Amino acid sequence: MAFTERAQRRIGTSLRTGKYVLDRLIGVGGTSAVFAATHRNGRHFALKLLHPELSGVEELRTRFLRDAYAANRVRHPSIVPVVDDDVDEEDGSAFIVMDLLEGTTLATEWHEAARTLPLPRVVALVHVVLDVLSAIHAQDIVHRDVRPGNVFVTADGLKLLDVGIGRLGDSSRSMSGHAMDPSQFAAPEQAAGKTGEIDARTDLYSVGAMIFTLLTGHAVHRASTPTDTLRLAATRHARSLKDVWPGAPSPITNFVDVALAFEKEKRWASAEEMRTALGHAVSLSAARGTPSPVAPVLGPTGTVVVGRKGKKRT
Repeated sequence: MAFTERAQRRIGTSLRTGKYVLDRLIGVGGTSAVFAATHRNGRHFALKLLHPELSGVEELRTRFLRDAYAANRVRHPSIVPVVDDDVDEEDGSAFIVMDLLEGTTLATEWHEAARTLPLPRVVALVHVVLDVLSAIHAQDIVHRDVRPGNVFVTADGLKLLDVGIGRLGDSSRSMSGHAMDPSQFAAPEQAAGKTGEIDARTDLYSVGAMIFTLLTGHAVHRASTPTDTLRLAATRHARSLKDVWPGAPSPITNFVDVALAFEKEKRWASAEEMRTALGHAVSLSAARGTPSPVAPVLGPTGTVVVGRKGKKRT
């Protein structure tokens, strides 16, 4: 709350002697705040401002500014490039500047759809996410924070946010309130703090967890707090998709289960392999005439609650 209140007080102020005016607050996380800002030439941008106390740590400030430009090494239409960076002369806060997107996050779309998205929609979105990850991984970049809140859907297509800056561990929350707990999408090695073991397959686990949640409305692990979620992710195998959605097409279940394997070597080897496997899973499901309904709602005891898309969860 302190971060949010402080960020809100900055609305209407400027950075670098009027170069950017902060118009409104988009989101706040543990390391930074994101604003809609206007450049002195009249153009509108999204400006990510590192919190002052972190900007005061030279290592973090340098990493924030350096790693943000990693996205610019990736040539993909679904990557949002960084167009500027600087440090405010008043309080030393470092910031990066990107194009201001019009649309909504996948997390918001999920909430507005009563916390369940239909399989064809999820497949279409994930297909693009995996294509972006393939391009990112080819540049030896690991995203480290793949989740619905970092998937932005615009009229022109999908954008994957925060490429290159996931190491800071930010968990920005949209001001709409439709954010998911980032810990729900952490791979076992990530949840255990084994940073030396994090690689491209860590991102692929996160994609699997994202599919699981978007289809079922439930996290991979049942937990009441982010701390408990991380503990379970670090020590226990993920639930199978069929445990939460018994009627899911078996090829889709198998596909998600491989993505969520506890051991990295048992997951899909690459984003490209995973994308190809997703296509095969969809084709197999269609060939078998398997319907693709919205996943059923589970009650607190795990029993199936009869309902349909658009009906609120109980």
